Amino acid sequence: MPNRGSRDVIDSFLLRRIRSGSNVLDVGSGYGETALLIARRVPGATVEAVDIDAASVHRANRRFRRLDRSRPIRCRRGNAEELARTFGRSRFDCVVVNNALHEFWRPVRALRETRSVLRPGGMLLLAEFTPRYGEQADDCPRYSCEKIIELTRRAGFAVRSAATRSDAILIRATKR
Repeated sequence: MPNRGSRDVIDSFLLRRIRSGSNVLDVGSGYGETALLIARRVPGATVEAVDIDAASVHRANRRFRRLDRSRPIRCRRGNAEELARTFGRSRFDCVVVNNALHEFWRPVRALRETRSVLRPGGMLLLAEFTPRYGEQADDCPRYSCEKIIELTRRAGFAVRSAATRSDAILIRATKR
């Protein structure tokens, strides 16, 4: 379950930018909190999720089954570096990576795969804890805003906005 700070990031950054009726993929979904909130609060959104950890996928799908059946969500087990194999190319209007970039072994490769599943003009919404906040939360190294911008551009995205708050780095980018 996300803490208050990450829920605020979901509310203030992610949900405000996902258009009604969008086809959305949540990469590095964990227990599915972000996917669940998008499905509940973005009208007409179709939401899918992916995570590499089998136990997280199982737990997310158990949570998703409790949701209204008219808005099905499914989490699949998969690697962020092989998204096109799992979902096909140019399938999503928006891809969300919420506090997962630091978990990817090869972040540029994972972001390139993220780009491959986006439709032309599709949007990447990336939120990551700041190094200071994130490393206190779970003792896992984090990237600076400048480094995330560099990784995103190397993956072929056009960075449209980047902001750093006290607890989070927020990046909005589009597929070129």
